[in-house]
Amino acid sequence: MTAYATGTITLTNGSRAVTGDGTGWTTALIAGGVIYPQAAGNPLPIASVDSDTAITAATEWVGASGTYAYALQRQDDANQVIANAAALADYIRRLDNETLSALAGLTPAADKLPYFNDAGSAAITTLTSFARSLLDDANASNALATLGVSTFAKTLLGDADSSEARQTLGTEPETPGRVAFFARSSAPTGWLKANGAAVSRAIYSGLYSAIGTTFGAGDGATTFNLPDLRGEFLRSLDDGRGVDSGRTLGSFQGSQMQSHTHNWSGPRRYLAGGAYPWVVDGGANFAAENGTTSAAGGASNGSENRPRNIALLACIKY
Repeated sequence: MTAYATGTITLTNGSRAVTGDGTGWTTALIAGGVIYPQAAGNPLPIASVDSDTAITAATEWVGASGTYAYALQRQDDANQVIANAAALADYIRRLDNETLSALAGLTPAADKLPYFNDAGSAAITTLTSFARSLLDDANASNALATLGVSTFAKTLLGDADSSEARQTLGTEPETPGRVAFFARSSAPTGWLKANGAAVSRAIYSGLYSAIGTTFGAGDGATTFNLPDLRGEFLRSLDDGRGVDSGRTLGSFQGSQMQSHTHNWSGPRRYLAGGAYPWVVDGGANFAAENGTTSAAGGASNGSENRPRNIALLACIKY
């Protein structure tokens, strides 16, 4: 009988264990025999075949420990014949099932793909060029490109968690401390009116962490103040530019009009006792006319300087 020599074996001096690498002994239906290592030592009669890569020898290995090529001479007796017949019967039994029978009833053809449409029933469908291209893609990125998935969608699918997904979608929650204006009379959910109120440091901890006591310390222990933007125009913090020097974040600045002059010229006023009342200008009996100017009475006059404007509700995100 032809010797079996597939793979290599590892032996340990004084041990009956034979460990194979790439051997496939049970698959090859080896029921018994003798192993002849290509090394100085002793033949190893087989006591049992335990797996594709494990055999227990009937005697201990007396040679040096190591990995060797080998030849396995199968036993040529009734036991091997019985083992072969049992294995063959098992293979036939496995082949005799409705799944394989369903596939056997199909007629193969180019660009066709078999599939099961019921228990024990199979059919053939066309494998399109698109499907072939998709199946041929080397990785998920290529497959998404074949499917026509946009870069945005691929980014969304690749996001590690819900926070990254919200950032991709542009729906990440607003940052506490942001100020915005609303065309409504009440603050939206998640916002407070920027009305200077003292609010809880514990309840609005995110906002407190963002602005602290910049706009007031509240009761000094459990509350803090919101900025009071009611009726105010906003001005960006100078932040070192030098246009509005000396300002700190949240500081108030009162109204002011820039210094300026009005040049005015008019006729002189006649002084009592003058000899020439018809003289319009000049002479010792005349003096300059003095007075003040006033904008009172105009249609747009009032108690403050302001541009045209629209009133909206100022709120702060908490």
